[in-house]
Amino acid sequence: MVERLKQADINSAKISLDSMYEKLKTSLCTSTQEIIPIQKEAAKQKWMTPRIMEMMEERREAKGNEGKYQALDQAEMYGS
Repeated sequence: MVERLKQADINSAKISLDSMYEKLKTSLCTSTQEIIPIQKEAAKQKWMTPRIMEMMEERREAKGNEGKYQALDQAEMYGS
């Protein structure tokens, strides 16, 4: 009986600890997103225009989609 009681106390403490951790994690993530601004990557070279930066971002986002990635690649290569 004592064994079961101890195990029950441990389980409830673990649940409480897990829920407290999740609340803290959520709170920190939310606060961080609200307070710290997301900075866009700055051009590393002076000749890189905002359009070039947009195209680079589009390619980066399309990396998982092979067809879209190749279409963007072709468009950049032939200037269409």
